[in-house]
Amino acid sequence: MAEERNRMLDALRLQRQLLAVEMSRLDAAIRYLPPVPPRAWLGPAQTQYWLRMMLIRSEASKAHAELGRAVAATIQAETTMAGRG
Repeated sequence: MAEERNRMLDALRLQRQLLAVEMSRLDAAIRYLPPVPPRAWLGPAQTQYWLRMMLIRSEASKAHAELGRAVAATIQAETTMAGRG
């Protein structure tokens, strides 16, 4: 029983580490997105670029939030499994 619990704790720790790596990669990707100027500064030909960049930023933000929730859930599961919660 204790051996199985330890394996599950190890799996949760690994999952948390992998999620942290993914969050770090996403942070870096977001940081290197080109800045999006206010839409009023853009001409009609640049509007599609502006819309694409806003969509990319929105999706990246959603993914970042989802990863954050997954990390929190993993930490909670790890804490509960370890008998500290």
